[in-house]
Amino acid sequence: LPADRQQKREQLVAGAERACREQEFVRCDRWLTEAAAIAPLTPALVQLQTAAQEGLAPLAEELKLYRDGDFDFLLNRLWRRREEEPANRDVRKLIVDAYYNLGILDLQRGDPAAAADKFREALALDPERAPGIFGMLVLAGFDDERIAAVVPPSREALLRFARYAVTTGARHLAGETFNRVLALDRL
Repeated sequence: LPADRQQKREQLVAGAERACREQEFVRCDRWLTEAAAIAPLTPALVQLQTAAQEGLAPLAEELKLYRDGDFDFLLNRLWRRREEEPANRDVRKLIVDAYYNLGILDLQRGDPAAAADKFREALALDPERAPGIFGMLVLAGFDDERIAAVVPPSREALLRFARYAVTTGARHLAGETFNRVLALDRL
C-alpha cells in the first residue's frame, strides 16, 4: 500500500474509532467503509463496524429517507426523534446534514434567501460546519455582510464567523462580531 493511502486509511480508522466511542455511528460506519475500500478491515474493525451498524438500526427509516433525498419529510421525523433522544448525536448530525443539503438545493433553484435560512439552522446546531457553509454562500454570491446575517446568535457560531471575517479582510465585521460575543458573555 502506498504511504499516502496507508496514512489516509489510518486517519479514517482513528476517526471511526473516536466516532464510535462518542456514539456517532453514522460517521463511524462511513469512515470504516472508506477505510475498507483502501484495505480490508481487521476482525476488530469489522466488529466495530458491526456495532456501529447495530447502533444505527433504530434510524433505518430515517437513513433511507436521507439516502432518497426526502429531506423535508426527514426533518419532521428527526425533530420528533430529537425531542425523544436529545443526546443522540446521529440524529443531530442527520438534521444538520439535511438542512445543509436543503440549502444547496435552494441555491440550485435560485433561491438564496431560502438557502440562507437552511444554512442558519445548520449553523445553529453545528457551528463546526461554518467553513463549508460560508464557502457555499460565497459561491452563491453572498458578500460578507449577507453572510454575517446568516450567522445564528450563538457564541461558537459568532466566533467562527469573526475568524472568517478576519481571513477575508472584513475586519470591521470581525470587530462587530467579537463585540456581539462579548455582549453574549455578559448575559
